Amino acid sequence: MNTLRFALAILTVVAWGCSTGKKDGKSGNSDTSFAALDARIKKNPKDAEAFFIRGSKYLGEGKLDQAAGDLERALTLDSTKPRYFLAAADLHLMTNNSGKCKAALDKCLSLDPKQPDALLKEAELYLFVKQNKTSGEYANKVIDLYPNNAKAHFLLGMNQKEMGDTAKAIYCFQKTVEIDPQYYHAFIQLGNLYSARNNPLALEYYKTASRINTKSSEPFYNIGVYHQKSGKVREALEAYGQALKLNTRDERSWYNLGILHQMRTGDLDNAWKAFDKAIALNPDRAESWLHRAQVNENMGKPDAARRDYTEALRIRGDLKEAFEALKRLDKP
Repeated sequence: MNTLRFALAILTVVAWGCSTGKKDGKSGNSDTSFAALDARIKKNPKDAEAFFIRGSKYLGEGKLDQAAGDLERALTLDSTKPRYFLAAADLHLMTNNSGKCKAALDKCLSLDPKQPDALLKEAELYLFVKQNKTSGEYANKVIDLYPNNAKAHFLLGMNQKEMGDTAKAIYCFQKTVEIDPQYYHAFIQLGNLYSARNNPLALEYYKTASRINTKSSEPFYNIGVYHQKSGKVREALEAYGQALKLNTRDERSWYNLGILHQMRTGDLDNAWKAFDKAIALNPDRAESWLHRAQVNENMGKPDAARRDYTEALRIRGDLKEAFEALKRLDKP
């Protein structure tokens, strides 16, 4: 499988502390503090469960080197525990090693073919590399075993969406929120699909998502996009403003805000400020430089405009508007 550069954007790394709180059947130990685990390992260097628990705790804290050492030791001592391999799969995912992640998941499933977390992670891995049919097969395996697993329905919906069957995708996402009314990402996906159809129901899905995750700027950004496409300038401005209250680093909202001021309200000062913010947050987006250049030109600042057009072309040499603008500005 290909390297999963963006895996951590969607895949949820399990906080293995939730499973490590169980008592060890052999020792009866329930104290999972680092101090207690250190003492336990010192007393019995062949205690695989102690290494697993400590490694899982390190994994949850992002201490990957320590986690790797402990989880490897746990598997060396006992290679019969599916959850050990599941933890190793998360570690390999976090270190961007998709091959080892897949191998660990396969081993987990060879020991426990009905392990839902492993099946779901297989589905996610194949989704990332756009092997949608295989990904969907793993999601369906979970649904067959656990019909009310919301994440399985969500992943099936993502695959249907990737394959272009939006009707089935909508069905899957609606099933997801029927099972779990707090499934934020499913509401976002429903909003996106209805927005693509210019259906105002999209707004209700986005608003529901905003109530589920009150700290996320994403629903308000999406609301802004919907209103912007519909020509509702005031509503779009309000939505982007709300998004930026929640996240001042939301580059997309700054950019779209700049477009609205430049193209619709004629407020060049605020357009310039918005594009300037967008550039500061993402200097590799050529379009932001292009539009700030246009604003500079319209504000009577040819030197600043020339610099911005030049930078836009440096990033994207095929920007015809920037090329034509420089020719215009360089005329005697």
